[in-house]
Amino acid sequence: MPDQAQPNLPNARAEDPISMAKNAGTLFKRARAESAKSRLSCQEWLYEGLSEAFRATLTLYADQALLTTFLKDPYFIACRVRPRTDHVARAVLYLAADARDDRERNRPIKHAAVLEQLRREGAAPDDFVDRVKQSGGIAKFYREVCHGTAAGQPARTSKLAAPAGATASDMAPPPASVQSSASGAEFPSQIKPNATSKSPPAEILRLHLEVA
Repeated sequence: MPDQAQPNLPNARAEDPISMAKNAGTLFKRARAESAKSRLSCQEWLYEGLSEAFRATLTLYADQALLTTFLKDPYFIACRVRPRTDHVARAVLYLAADARDDRERNRPIKHAAVLEQLRREGAAPDDFVDRVKQSGGIAKFYREVCHGTAAGQPARTSKLAAPAGATASDMAPPPASVQSSASGAEFPSQIKPNATSKSPPAEILRLHLEVA
């Protein structure tokens, strides 16, 4: 946990996935609050929130009954969102961010690609933050390992030695707003990616991914 005082989590010592997801959402809000003060502090709170979301993701993959209950949360009913049972990280991050439309789901989709890749590599919840930092940060991890998996392309193995048997991503295509990144629709209107570049500029990805 970052050096600053821990925020009052709604579900301290949470063990159930819904409470974990809501705790992650509280940590994301703290990250946004810190973004105007310190980029490093914002990043630390973001990573703590993603770590909590990762813990919820692994718990749900391990227990089908819990997953069924999780997907019945009022959030999914109200938003008419029904993620597939192999898109667990997306479901967790949608709920954590209280994402209500495709625009609000862009960032959770990218973060979910990182969580799913680390799950396939066998990362433990307590190792999540260190693994991301060792990879150069979540934006770099997404760009170098997961870029394309959110659109259903095979994932590359990260340089952190994935175990044998790790499979390519089976994630389904995201909403149209994400698929249209080549036209710039995925990015803020005032920042357009270079149309001749094979991938969005690193600065845009950093802003889009790391500032919650």
